[in-house]
Amino acid sequence: MAGYVMQDDLLNGNFTVYETLKFTADLRLDRKLPASTMLALLNQVLSQMGLLHASNTIVGTPLKKGISGGERKRLCVAIELLMKSQLIFLDEPTSGLDSVNDLSLCTSLRHLSLCTSLHHLSTSCTIVNTIHQPQAKIFALFDQLILLRSGSMVYMGRADAG
Repeated sequence: MAGYVMQDDLLNGNFTVYETLKFTADLRLDRKLPASTMLALLNQVLSQMGLLHASNTIVGTPLKKGISGGERKRLCVAIELLMKSQLIFLDEPTSGLDSVNDLSLCTSLRHLSLCTSLHHLSTSCTIVNTIHQPQAKIFALFDQLILLRSGSMVYMGRADAG
């Protein structure tokens, strides 16, 4: 199954991070899943995305302070992980983030592409990411690149090709 993380999230700002994941799980996962398994899964996804510390913090709105922009992006990725997505498309996930949150998010995405620690995923996730002008540290995290210019492909291959 594939997941898609939009550039602009559509999260309920009045829910906590945990409630957001729980609400998604209640709507989209098997209702026969035991409560203990569900709790373990939610905590595992929160941990995987570095959101355990923020699990009881509200997502927030423009008028009500909540989690940071980087945490919002990681929450959107967590939702797709919860849905057992093995292919995740992200539309400009670093847009609007500062350089520290840029690197943190991209490092988390890199770890997702390499790890199999989530018990409900049989393999690592493939991450497809659109990004404009990544800093060098972020560029170093990529395996494969497709570079476009005016909508035409100008390069496709390994990111470390010299």
